[in-house]
Amino acid sequence: AMPGPPVVAAAAPMKPDFSHLELNSKNSQPFHQYMEGRATNLANIIWDHSQDRNSWGVCLVCNIEFPANMASHIWGNKHWSKLKERLNWEEPRSPEDLERHTQFFALKPGAPMTGYRFNHVTGEQSFCPYPADLPGPTAALPAAVPAVVP
Repeated sequence: AMPGPPVVAAAAPMKPDFSHLELNSKNSQPFHQYMEGRATNLANIIWDHSQDRNSWGVCLVCNIEFPANMASHIWGNKHWSKLKERLNWEEPRSPEDLERHTQFFALKPGAPMTGYRFNHVTGEQSFCPYPADLPGPTAALPAAVPAVVP
């Protein structure tokens, strides 16, 4: 009898592919290419639903006010360098470690939900309940709704 397909640890959640981080390289192109569409999507959502169009808030990674062009900041070289520093030049070791790179944005009334989450490592993003008592980036995480990516 022909052997069936190999069983690949189906129970464990899939580890995200972090190859776009290029942790040991000076070449930011893979990160730029990977993040450009995701960052642009984020910027468009925040523009449409932000409480204050004069301020996007402070970048979780760089600890500076987001510039007017949030998307190009996120896929840019300085942000990529700071992200690698923040990761200590290592891939996140656990879902919790990965989650500490998730930034939450409060949205204005009328938005699909009260918040939006964006992970600076994977670019994963979705509407979510904004954590009301958000003390910082390590706050308990709300359940995310699947992202609607155009």
